[in-house]
Amino acid sequence: MDALNRAAIVLLSAHLQGYIEDLHAEAANHLFSSTVMDVNALITEAQSKICNPHDYRIEQLFCSLGLPKILEELRWQRASNRRIRVRLSKYIEMRNRIAHGSQETISKEKVQGFKHFVELFAKRFDAKVRTVIKDLTGRTPWPN
Repeated sequence: MDALNRAAIVLLSAHLQGYIEDLHAEAANHLFSSTVMDVNALITEAQSKICNPHDYRIEQLFCSLGLPKILEELRWQRASNRRIRVRLSKYIEMRNRIAHGSQETISKEKVQGFKHFVELFAKRFDAKVRTVIKDLTGRTPWPN
């Protein structure tokens, strides 16, 4: 069962990274679709640098769109911005240890905690990016 829990942590991390990259691509298309700029080249170049979805890498990714400090005000009930960043780092570090051969013991509760964190993070981060783009362009880029 421990091997399955370790695999779940790695898979959740991959899904989080994929979600962040998809959101970045959506944001780029909404911000730059009407310009001469090659949006696909911008997306590809920026996303090639993310590797793992650490907070500073997410910031770098969205900074490529002119959206600096996108995580700055992200928070939710009982989770300050600092706590979100620390938890994200701990989960990504755990993923890295597992992916690089550590036989770390992972409980079902840790997997469920990470899953819950990913769900909350995705919901709040999507809303944050959507709001920032709406404020910049005057258009709602995608529905709630």
